[in-house]
Amino acid sequence: MSNRDKFYSSDKVEAFQVLSFNDENTNPVEIEIHNPDEYEVNKDMNFHSVRITLDKEEFTQLAINWLKSNGVR
Repeated sequence: MSNRDKFYSSDKVEAFQVLSFNDENTNPVEIEIHNPDEYEVNKDMNFHSVRITLDKEEFTQLAINWLKSNGVR
């Protein structure tokens, strides 16, 4: 059984913590960015990366919501 707990949402970004009720899940965080202004995917034999440009205010609000949802702020 699995569920996605949304902790941030805007026109461009949605962020979730994946909640699972089995022993194998570490409850990862997913960030979905719709129509990013800029992005780059690098894939080499042993190296993979994704770089996405996100507005500073948008990222700040996402971070604040993450801290609040985890009782840090």
